[in-house]
Amino acid sequence: MIFRWMFGGIILVSLAFFLPARTVEIWPSLNAAGIGVLIYIIALLVYILRNPVPVKHRIIVGVLAFISVIALGAHWTGMMYTTQWQQNQLLAINSRNVRATMISDAPISLLSVLEKYHAQGKTKRLSLAKIFLQEYPQAIIGSNIHTSSVGDDSTRIFVTTLSDSVIILTASHAYARGRTADFIPYWGRKGTIQERYILTEKGVRHESDN
Repeated sequence: MIFRWMFGGIILVSLAFFLPARTVEIWPSLNAAGIGVLIYIIALLVYILRNPVPVKHRIIVGVLAFISVIALGAHWTGMMYTTQWQQNQLLAINSRNVRATMISDAPISLLSVLEKYHAQGKTKRLSLAKIFLQEYPQAIIGSNIHTSSVGDDSTRIFVTTLSDSVIILTASHAYARGRTADFIPYWGRKGTIQERYILTEKGVRHESDN
């Protein structure tokens, strides 16, 4: 009988753990498994404390079990909120770092183009687009011009507009969280960071999309 209870508990908790929908969050599965454990413990206590166990012993064990479950539940909830808070803080720090890097790195190429454009003097033989293509010969609409010094840093800087008078670069990140969860970026997961940089002959303008 003991093996039946053991295998029954293993199967119950395992099924409960994999019951929630697939997600990157682990707590829904852990909570479901915890509920499965609670159901298993209650069923086991009911089985163990049946007749001929004296009523007094049932009450003592029941009270102790109740106190233990309440204490474990409080600790479990505290751990869940603590880990979620830590996760949110780490995600927020990562988002700030990614955004700061984009703001400092992305405009450099456009400022170089702007400098060369105005260095021509009053007569502009080369447009903004032609100077940009001298710097990035392979650039086309939708191409990524970002080159990372640390390998794949999950940042992309796309050419989204390329004309003689206007060049727009759109910087996106694969997973760094933006301000709005429903935002659809040019590239990356839903809700991720996106910054845009617009170059005209008057200068470089920065717009934060998310």
